[in-house]
Amino acid sequence: MTLVIPCGLGEVEQVLALEMFITVNASLILRLPDSSPSALSITLTRSDSSESDYLSAGSRLLTAACIPQPKLTVHYTAVNSSQEQVFKLDIPSARRWLRHNHSWASEVWAH
Repeated sequence: MTLVIPCGLGEVEQVLALEMFITVNASLILRLPDSSPSALSITLTRSDSSESDYLSAGSRLLTAACIPQPKLTVHYTAVNSSQEQVFKLDIPSARRWLRHNHSWASEVWAH
């Protein structure tokens, strides 16, 4: 599963994207083993912005993962063939977030 986030989003917008992604994919996330090779991937897409703006978007994503309660764990993994940053969303942290927020999140994001 991959979430594609445009690099122009701010931290709050990135958090909303992460929360929607987790909620919409809840049934799959709850079934995945913790060390599943089919990880939850996040690709930060490029725009016409400068390289420094693009790199700061990666930093914003890592900061954005600390905003939700409980916090999400996101790790930088690589650059893909399109020269876009790829991150991994930790499955256990997504599962913790789901268990803590499932009631309101399913009402807000799953409809």
